[in-house]
Amino acid sequence: MSKILMALTILSISLAACASVQYASTSQDTLAKSFTPINDKALVYVFRKGYVGYTQAVPVMVDSRFVGATGAASYLVIKISPGDHLISATTPESFSGVDIRAEPGKLYFIHMNVYTGFTCMRASMEKVSEKGGKEAVLKYQLIRTIE
Repeated sequence: MSKILMALTILSISLAACASVQYASTSQDTLAKSFTPINDKALVYVFRKGYVGYTQAVPVMVDSRFVGATGAASYLVIKISPGDHLISATTPESFSGVDIRAEPGKLYFIHMNVYTGFTCMRASMEKVSEKGGKEAVLKYQLIRTIE
């Protein structure tokens, strides 16, 4: 009986990670791709390349607060206050984060890598250069975030 319960638990966790994301409007996507800084906030772009795990949305948090989720070939833009922040991604099998010391008017870019795990996708995150981040973001579609 415990083997069946364990199998059902693993299946439930895996299916819970399968979710769709809400895409932003074309005008919001175009505005975000102008990379216009905000005087009193920092902007963090979290982008996810490719189609590995395309059916699975990966939650993104700022300082343990859920702000949105990425889908395949997508990105988020997160407005944060100046100071130290942890931008993280979590799945049932992984946790990864990037520490950022945010400065007002600055842009930061984080690449989320999604790869196959045992029962679901795993995610890792790494900070990338502004040039590389802008080039990547231009290829993807904006996801709505929770403000």
